[in-house]
Amino acid sequence: MTGEDPLRYGAFETPLGAMTAGLGDGSIRQLYYGRLSGPRRPDFTPTERRLFKALSRQVAEYFTGRRRIFEVPWHPYPEPTRFQQAVWAAVTQIPSGETETYNGVGIATGRPRAARAVGNACGANPLALLVPCHRVVASGGIGGYGGRIDVKIYLLDLERRFSLRAR
Repeated sequence: MTGEDPLRYGAFETPLGAMTAGLGDGSIRQLYYGRLSGPRRPDFTPTERRLFKALSRQVAEYFTGRRRIFEVPWHPYPEPTRFQQAVWAAVTQIPSGETETYNGVGIATGRPRAARAVGNACGANPLALLVPCHRVVASGGIGGYGGRIDVKIYLLDLERRFSLRAR
């Protein structure tokens, strides 16, 4: 690898501000809060353009309560470690509107004493919303979320509100 970023990027607006998606190899590889920074390859292939449009539509549906599960192909970039893969797989099983503790995710991955490592794996997650690490909380409180606790609280409140409405 040459060190060059292999992804193409695009941004779209959400109630939390801009989200940027990095696409490559036919899937969403990154999704994060904020706008593009630095030089990026902006031209999507036709397949990536369709995928980007599907993602932005599904994210909009999520924020209006019409979507709980994302149906776009994703594969994190950079490549995760085996432990990160296990944590992110466990996190994707937490239903919208519910939470699990870092310790609980550690137990689910077969590492019951790895709560701090689970937190680190969540912090390294390059796919906000698609891998819903905001649903992982500390046993005594909210826990962290990439330095944006306000975003975590907003997302948890949003999901709870729509879950209650669906009952």
